[in-house]
Amino acid sequence: MPSMLSRYNELYAHLDHLLNTDPALAVTQAREIDLDTPERPSLMNLRASILVDGGALTQQQDAIEEGLALFRELVSLVPTANVTYNLANGLIAATGMPPFDPSWLDHQERTREYRAQARQCFWKVAQDVDANPSLRTQAWTNLANQFRNSFRLGEAHDARLAALEIDPKNGVAAFCAARDLLWLFEQGGCSDLT
Repeated sequence: MPSMLSRYNELYAHLDHLLNTDPALAVTQAREIDLDTPERPSLMNLRASILVDGGALTQQQDAIEEGLALFRELVSLVPTANVTYNLANGLIAATGMPPFDPSWLDHQERTREYRAQARQCFWKVAQDVDANPSLRTQAWTNLANQFRNSFRLGEAHDARLAALEIDPKNGVAAFCAARDLLWLFEQGGCSDLT
C-alpha cells in the first residue's frame, strides 16, 4: 500500500501536468479532492494552488475565489511564510493584470482591497527572517511589482533593492529595476548619474 506522501506526490504530479495540458480539467479534479483526511492542510494547499492557477489560466474567477477561501483558512491553521506567500499570489491572481488603457483607474478601484491584502502578505513574508531566503526575495520582487503597477516607482525600486540584497542573482528584480530606471531617465525624471 503506497504511503500518504507517495499518494500526495502522485496527485500533485498529475494535477501539475493537467495545469499545463488541460487547466479546466485540473480545476475540476482539484474540486474533487477529499479534504476530510488527516492530511487536510497539505491537501487544502494543493487544492487551493490548483484552483488559483487553473482559474487564472482558464479565467474562472469562481475557481480563484474558491482557492482564496482555502488559502485564508489554511493561513489560520498553518500560518507559515509559504502559505502566506501563496495567499498573496492568489489575491494577485484574483485581481488580474491592470490594463494599460483608460480603464486602469477603474481596475485599481475595483481591486483595491485585494491588492492591499496581497501587499500585506508579501511584506510579512519579506520581513520574516526565518523564512527561506528564496521565498523572501520572491516576496520582495512581487511586492515591487505591485508597487510598480500602482505607479509607486520609488517604493518599487526600494523593494527590488531589498530583493537583490537577499539574492544578488535575482534576475527579475535586477531587470525590472534597470527597466524602470531607464524609463524614468527617458521621461526626464532622473539625473545622468541615475
